[in-house]
Amino acid sequence: MFSRMVAVYNKCPQMLEQLRPPLLGVEVAWTGSWEDFTAVLSDADAGVYSTPDFALDDSIRLRKVVGASVGGPSCVVVTPLSLRRLQLLREMDRSWFEAVWAEEVAERLLVGLNRAGWHKGPLQMLANRILASAKPRPAVEKALRIACGLGQRKST
Repeated sequence: MFSRMVAVYNKCPQMLEQLRPPLLGVEVAWTGSWEDFTAVLSDADAGVYSTPDFALDDSIRLRKVVGASVGGPSCVVVTPLSLRRLQLLREMDRSWFEAVWAEEVAERLLVGLNRAGWHKGPLQMLANRILASAKPRPAVEKALRIACGLGQRKST
């Protein structure tokens, strides 16, 4: 169980019912209002942006809020799988969000939230974003992890 707060934006009743079970036991701020979501997100550890028709406009709007702050929370985008959305998400800068297909939300939402980078402060978020986007050399990665308090990478 997580002791972190998640802000969830969702306006689709069917998707809302999919999101509830994996988030049981997690402190959640649910909203269908973009203004409320952006306000709550600033105090959250992570965000979930759920929409049945994720498009370029959603990406731009979300990027302005989530991607603008180095120390701000990351986000999980939940949307149904389609070729168009797959192409759009693959072209986006993935250092500030994770994608979870609506069809897999029960199994993958918490995994996506963990990968999005729970953080305790701006240094951990900055390090997570650098590691996700830059793929530094092992020595630089180790130094970054130590300096920002991330701990050692788990070997796979």
